[in-house]
Amino acid sequence: MSHQNLIVERNRGVLTLTLNDPPTRNALGPEMVQALETELDRFEQDPHDRVLLLTGRDPSFCSGANVKRFNQAIEARHQDAAPAPAPVNPPWDEMEAALGKARDEDPGSGALMPLRLHKLQKPSIAA
Repeated sequence: MSHQNLIVERNRGVLTLTLNDPPTRNALGPEMVQALETELDRFEQDPHDRVLLLTGRDPSFCSGANVKRFNQAIEARHQDAAPAPAPVNPPWDEMEAALGKARDEDPGSGALMPLRLHKLQKPSIAA
């Protein structure tokens, strides 16, 4: 399957996902996060896919979150009650509990992507 910001290749049991948005240095925006989620779901279900290789197209692997929408989210948060700050380095399970609603509230945020990759039941390599 082809996505606008994600190149998907399968070869001998290796699923290669290449982040492909060079102007943003492969930042995780809503479209890329949704494409990654779709492909990770397929990866977990397909017995022929044995290893995940996650990489990025030059000039960067991944610059992190795409911050274009951050200002809107910050303004919306200020209108609501301020949430309690999260621990600086929470364990994975605590992070999942703290961010558990993030996927439902904002599916394109990417906040749970590191946790999703950590919990894969197959080997993964980031390069």
